Amino acid sequence: QQEIERLMHALQRWNSSSDSNDPTVAPTSLAETVELAISGIERHVLEKESVVKELSSQLDSQRSSLQAKSTLLVQETSQLRAAVREEQAKKAAMEARLQDVERDSKMQVESAHREVSILQS
Repeated sequence: QQEIERLMHALQRWNSSSDSNDPTVAPTSLAETVELAISGIERHVLEKESVVKELSSQLDSQRSSLQAKSTLLVQETSQLRAAVREEQAKKAAMEARLQDVERDSKMQVESAHREVSILQS
């Protein structure tokens, strides 16, 4: 930014000088100012490019890390869902077994009551 301001100032000085109407006359200080400005701008651009490359590299790294974490979370979620289904199946089997045991117990109690009735009569 400073280089651009210096260049603009030098151009204004040159425009206000008597030689400004002659395109073949360019003051040495103007040429030097232009070169310095260009050099400064190039340096500034290189610095910004370096920062952009670094940030881009960091983003790529973070993206890769997040993709790996996402993949792990998807796998864990799938495993947890499978475990839940397995536990639900076990629960259903245990409930069915419990009903079978209750039915058998009830039938045994009824049978025992009939036998007691028969024996009492």
